[in-house]
Amino acid sequence: MTFYEFIYRFLEDDTPLGYIAHHVHTDSEFPIDETCAHSLFNYFNAKYVEHDLLEYAKRAISIYDDINCA
Repeated sequence: MTFYEFIYRFLEDDTPLGYIAHHVHTDSEFPIDETCAHSLFNYFNAKYVEHDLLEYAKRAISIYDDINCA
């Protein structure tokens, strides 16, 4: 499962994961086929500067990585 597929499930949630899902969904440049946590971290750090969004992204990627590696 890609990160996009994982986070898309939270699109309607009023949570930090939903916040990230909204940004990913509206980002026309987001790498929708990406599965590598390191590449995802790099993308978010290069694209976004908002501290809360970056913290939420790190947490979302960590959860995603835990699920994908289980």
